Amino acid sequence: MSLCICVCVCLCVCGRLSAQGLLTRLALRLRLAVYGPGDYVCRQGDVGREMYIIGRGRVVVVADNGRRVFATLSDGDYFGEVEDKLPPSSS
Repeated sequence: MSLCICVCVCLCVCGRLSAQGLLTRLALRLRLAVYGPGDYVCRQGDVGREMYIIGRGRVVVVADNGRRVFATLSDGDYFGEVEDKLPPSSS
């Protein structure tokens, strides 16, 4: 396993924002989080209020027993509670 460096965004962004406003609020809330091999970033059932962006390294998404691998994420991938926080797409 490799070292994982994530940028954590605490998403307490409420209300309707323009795309620029949302990006500005997100940028102001970024904080660096470093996880080593074998560290858990979060567990199933945890209350999620963060979004993680993988800056360098990889994250392996596993079952509770740690054996079954669901996904492997790496540089530039993201995960966490963000879907319901984003404004609707205007496409």
